[in-house]
Amino acid sequence: MEHFLYRLAEKVYNDYKSSLSEVCLVFPNRRAGLFFNKHLTGFIDKPVWAPSCISIDNLMRELSVLKNADDLALVYELFKVYKEKTNSQESFDNFYFWGEMLLRDFNDIDKHLVNAADLFMNLKSVKSIEDQFSYLTDEQIDLIKRFWTGFNPERESAHKTSFIGIWEVLSDIYSGFKSVLTKKGWAYEGMIYRDVAEKIQRNETLSFDFSRYIVAGFNALNRCEEILFEELNKRQIVDLYWDYDPYYMDDPDHEAGYFLRKNLKFLPEKEVFVKESGFVIGKKNIEFISAPNDTIQINVVHDILKNEQKVSKESTAVVLCNENLLPSLIGVIPENISDFNITMGYPADYTPVKGLLDMLLKLQKNAGKNKKYYYRDVTGILNHQYVISHNPELYKEISDDIIRFNRIGLTDTDLHRDDLLKMIFRKTENPADFSSYLLELLQFIHTDMGTDNAGVLIEKEFIFRIYTGLNRLNDLIVENNIAFDDISLYYQWVRKIISGIKVPFTGEPLKGLQIMGILETRLLDFDRIIMVSMNEGVMPVSGSASSFIPYNLRKGFGMPTIEEMDAIYAYYFYRAVQRAQNIHLIYNTSRDSKQTGEMSRYLYQLKYETDLPIAEKKVVYNLLSGRKKPVTIKKTGDVFNKLMEFARQGSGKYISPSALNSYIDCSLKFYFRQIAEIYEPDEVTEEIDGAVFGNIFHEAMQILYTPFIGKTVNAVDLEKILLEDKMLDAVLKKSFKNIMLKKPDEKGEFEIEGRNKLIFNVLKKYIKGMLRIDLNHAPFDLVSLEEKYRGKFEIEVNGEKITPNLYGKTDRIDSREGIVRIIDYKTGGDSNSFKSIDEMFDSSVKKRPGAVLQTFLYCENFISATSCTDVILPQVFKIKTVYSDKFEPGLKYSPKKGTYIPVGNYNEYRNDFRNAVCNTLKNIFDRGIDFSQTEIIEKCEKCPYSGICF
Repeated sequence: MEHFLYRLAEKVYNDYKSSLSEVCLVFPNRRAGLFFNKHLTGFIDKPVWAPSCISIDNLMRELSVLKNADDLALVYELFKVYKEKTNSQESFDNFYFWGEMLLRDFNDIDKHLVNAADLFMNLKSVKSIEDQFSYLTDEQIDLIKRFWTGFNPERESAHKTSFIGIWEVLSDIYSGFKSVLTKKGWAYEGMIYRDVAEKIQRNETLSFDFSRYIVAGFNALNRCEEILFEELNKRQIVDLYWDYDPYYMDDPDHEAGYFLRKNLKFLPEKEVFVKESGFVIGKKNIEFISAPNDTIQINVVHDILKNEQKVSKESTAVVLCNENLLPSLIGVIPENISDFNITMGYPADYTPVKGLLDMLLKLQKNAGKNKKYYYRDVTGILNHQYVISHNPELYKEISDDIIRFNRIGLTDTDLHRDDLLKMIFRKTENPADFSSYLLELLQFIHTDMGTDNAGVLIEKEFIFRIYTGLNRLNDLIVENNIAFDDISLYYQWVRKIISGIKVPFTGEPLKGLQIMGILETRLLDFDRIIMVSMNEGVMPVSGSASSFIPYNLRKGFGMPTIEEMDAIYAYYFYRAVQRAQNIHLIYNTSRDSKQTGEMSRYLYQLKYETDLPIAEKKVVYNLLSGRKKPVTIKKTGDVFNKLMEFARQGSGKYISPSALNSYIDCSLKFYFRQIAEIYEPDEVTEEIDGAVFGNIFHEAMQILYTPFIGKTVNAVDLEKILLEDKMLDAVLKKSFKNIMLKKPDEKGEFEIEGRNKLIFNVLKKYIKGMLRIDLNHAPFDLVSLEEKYRGKFEIEVNGEKITPNLYGKTDRIDSREGIVRIIDYKTGGDSNSFKSIDEMFDSSVKKRPGAVLQTFLYCENFISATSCTDVILPQVFKIKTVYSDKFEPGLKYSPKKGTYIPVGNYNEYRNDFRNAVCNTLKNIFDRGIDFSQTEIIEKCEKCPYSGICF
């Protein structure tokens, strides 16, 4: 079928080809004029003056002397009038939300020419309603009666009283607000509309610049628009053309034709363009596509567009019913779509510069009075794309140092290393300083970016738009002498400014794929329509906009209500698809607080009220049960060469007890960590987790006992330490500094703050508990602390004999009366019992006694390295049980349930243990045994490499 604007262009050309310059086309939006001129050009064969095209908003502005003012300035003027009329002490920040709501209400009042004094009357007498509103219809009067009857004084609640109190002053606020704006020559949109309509009603002279106006494509008209079009019709200088389809126009109950059926009664069209229904003639291919989430919806769009044979880019539109999906859609436009036009404008809320401003606010708020900058804020800003590009090497060095030395709070001295850093990392003392701070930074970044490519120019446009908005806000604040209590209140204004900014896209608006919101589809026709988020609650929008004016009063005074909004959206939908041949309607099936997961009522209507062929498709997740394809690593080439370094003397590579445990649990994990050397990235340790807790304890015990290595530790020595509380504090503080800062030689005071103070006290308590346990065992000779011993295991594998480097660093070794204790400190809940030696090495056991294996290996390594013939007593000191009656450091052999045999000497288990270790080492170095994943999924829950396997 021919497009509406094509038919209109043909009609205008045929009727006014000799006087096109005297014609003005009035459309609901500006975009329709661009497409109209494109079609008109096809009929013109010689140079002519083109007709003018104007949106209804711009026509109203041309006919009024009032000037549209900035929304923020309007709300602030409204706030001042509100305070004057109510004597309220409310802050502007608290007023802003419902100030915007009140402005919308005033806009509706004026566009529909409602008598505000009548609307805001507190009428409780049914008789007075009948007398006062005789100019309304009986139905309208009945609605108003029903509302005010509910406010019977005898049955008033606190809420009703509060409502009436506000209601009674709204008339004064409305008139006072308009008076202030009129003096300034300002207006909101509805006020401009009313100004034009009332001039017509008063028969004042209006200057119409053209001899012929062509009004096309309108649907729902407010009262002011009706009066304007009636005036043009009365003067016989207008041609009216309505865009509709008989399918919904001829059905008196169909909501899509609700307004047009009314309009045609008093504003008849010049010529009936639409005689046949696009829903009946012509072939339509309609798809309903359900997707489990928004991401999948966007991927469906990508797949449709990628099919080049089926997509004509010049006649295809993607319509986003939920415009928040625009950033996601931009990222998936396929390469075969080289030309596309976006009509909506990109929301500033989604730009990198908005993210940077949020970071700067957090930086300033968290800096506090001590002017220390929180490391997360610092690293976030340093790695922001607009910042790091200025000096990437320096900023990476600073970020790495923060992690390397565990710096939680940073000062100006730490950060002031170039001009940009000096500009960013300075404490602003008040909102006025913060405003200047943001503007100065944005200006610097904008200049610093250069003009290398189109991408940079787009980014600079983002910055420029937000800079302009902030500058406008700053001017408003200065002009009105607005004061803020803190930066957060000021920044709420900043967020409101940014949320209203949309950065327009540059490009050829008539070329290629069109990406638009539902409002931009008016008057435009496409062969292929892809509509996204066709969900109930999105299309149409659920509920009505927040308003002070209750439903019955809106209805009674002829203002729009939810029913009118439903009819408007119904028209948008049916008009958008009426001439399309290929229609893809995509909706989201997920349910959350914002949406029901239900497809739009319009889809149900197409399905059950038409005979159109509809294909329903469902896009589902490709869910995999368990893992992806198993990951295995063969011991060939470089893998085997790196593995053999663990058996080469002097290589510096060795297998530790924890690495051996890792291999038994999951040989692939052993490969990732030991062979491929894939390490978890270092992070700043802000608060102490289990691993850091244990490291600090080990560090403190080592500092306390180091002076006694090779000596006898007596009870007197331990009692003296227990009594020297300040010395214990100093040792523990040094341990914190060594572990947390990773820079023990750094000068300056180290402060333990926040939750770490509690952990400091807990650790001190555990250390004292351990010292008291040692006191009961004293005297004893301290053999070594954190000493590394090598075990000697010769194995034959792959046809050759090798001796793997097997080392273990033992926490502490002491001796007394011919018994050597091999002590391993544990801060977790590790088991100290085992059923058998085989159990320690069985990878199929979910909870292997890994701590026992580790302690036994410490024993074996010590014997191998020292040839010691004494009794070797393995012990696991569970730190968190030092104050418990259950503190039992000895290991226990439990061959049967309920049977426990204390391990009094490692040598009794040595032969079996050595054989098990040798067999495991053979498996590690055997070329024929691949590194593979564990079969026990529970072991993967906390594994840092699980993302590779799943």
